[in-house]
Amino acid sequence: AEAVAQFLGASGPVLFEAGAGCFDLQQGSTRWHPALTEAVRVELGTIAAWLQREIVPGKDLSFDFGKRAQAGVIGPNPSEVEDALPIVEAYVKQHHPTFVVWHTEVSIDVVPRALTKADGITWGAALAGATLEATAFMGDSNGDVGALERVAFAFAPQNAAPSVKSVTGIRVTTGSILDGALEAFEACITLNEAHGRG
Repeated sequence: AEAVAQFLGASGPVLFEAGAGCFDLQQGSTRWHPALTEAVRVELGTIAAWLQREIVPGKDLSFDFGKRAQAGVIGPNPSEVEDALPIVEAYVKQHHPTFVVWHTEVSIDVVPRALTKADGITWGAALAGATLEATAFMGDSNGDVGALERVAFAFAPQNAAPSVKSVTGIRVTTGSILDGALEAFEACITLNEAHGRG
């Protein structure tokens, strides 16, 4: 998060892990969303252990050790993710109803309901002293829909899931992945310049 923010010339707070973490570039410090309580961390540990024990073995899936506020698996084989998804969803629904399951073709993430990207973008805007009416967000998967619905400037790359592209007021870029992100970033710069925000 820090490297990308520096590359983009950002100076405000930078969110990561679906908005559960915030890196302050000015102070070089990290803070976590207030909803990431010790009880939530313990429950995440239980989910992480289950994923490693029941989902990962015998597959090309790997546990995502880089996350602190969610538990997930990643892998290069979309069919393995597709096969594992209903198993994870059933487990979470039965044993951890205060969590949600998000996915892409190559990942499954189990996230506390109180730490969604929608909550994260709201928290991040408040930390930055901004309003959601002046906030942009870009998303491509089902876990992004809530945040896209909250901000005034919602973008999706061409390769986004249909559920994302159907969000009211979304601007779908002509480019996919990185090209789409750059297109959205340039659109935000143009909007800022048009409103004298440089």
